Amino acid sequence: MGADNGLWIVQAGLPTYEWDDIAIVMNSDPSEVHGRNFITKKMQRTHANLIAAAPEMYEALQNAVITLEQVCEGQHEDNVCCHHLRDARAALAKAEGKTS
Repeated sequence: MGADNGLWIVQAGLPTYEWDDIAIVMNSDPSEVHGRNFITKKMQRTHANLIAAAPEMYEALQNAVITLEQVCEGQHEDNVCCHHLRDARAALAKAEGKTS
């Protein structure tokens, strides 16, 4: 029925109206709502897929940071590699709740 990805379950193969609720997400963009202040079914599926992939994406980004640290060693701070390393570290910090 669904693909178990840790705490989050994406119920592939089922119409969205048959999914078990994992969260109700309010929408702050009025152009995306249809008579209510909830996100569309398409947005719900997109969010569920992103949440399900998050653990693997987090681990991949951790590995990318390790590689970028080695590649960027000794490079000038304005080097594009160093910019990517800073961005990756900031994204990890955000995922860890260390920044907003």
